[in-house]
Amino acid sequence: MFTCSADNASIHIYTYKAGLLAAVGHDVLLRVARFSLEADPDELSIRGTMDPSSIEVVNAVHNDIETPDALSAADRKTILKYVQKNILNVSQYPEISFESTDVFDEDGEWEVEGDLTLHGTSRSITLTAQADGDELVSEITLNQPAFGIKPFSAMMGALKIKPDVRIVIRVPVAAFA
Repeated sequence: MFTCSADNASIHIYTYKAGLLAAVGHDVLLRVARFSLEADPDELSIRGTMDPSSIEVVNAVHNDIETPDALSAADRKTILKYVQKNILNVSQYPEISFESTDVFDEDGEWEVEGDLTLHGTSRSITLTAQADGDELVSEITLNQPAFGIKPFSAMMGALKIKPDVRIVIRVPVAAFA
């Protein structure tokens, strides 16, 4: 069994702005600071739990390039409050979990099928992970409304977050060695 956490792996969430006033908003990069991913290479299984209250605002992004000076400390605090209280409702849903149902190795590209429970809703998802140096990298797009999450919206919808968010997971290749 190989265990990954924020000490040797990462989970990042990219949100994208929309609406009539999108020009005054920011695309935002978030990071999950507390999580555990357990990989069993013998059983070809993965199990994970994430603490949504540990999500941190990393930076604003523009064309997927981080722009560290774009957000003030007050902006970060406001965004974090909305994410934790209004969007993810972490007091009611204190854990996000994943359990694989199938893991396939296709010439060094891993395909992982499993059940993701987010915001009290479980859905089957499929991830593909490819080697990038000494890491396996997986990207997936999740639709917030599919998990019962209402995306952020302000000013009567003139400024909002797109319903799809991009998740990027990086784990050591050793997890499946």
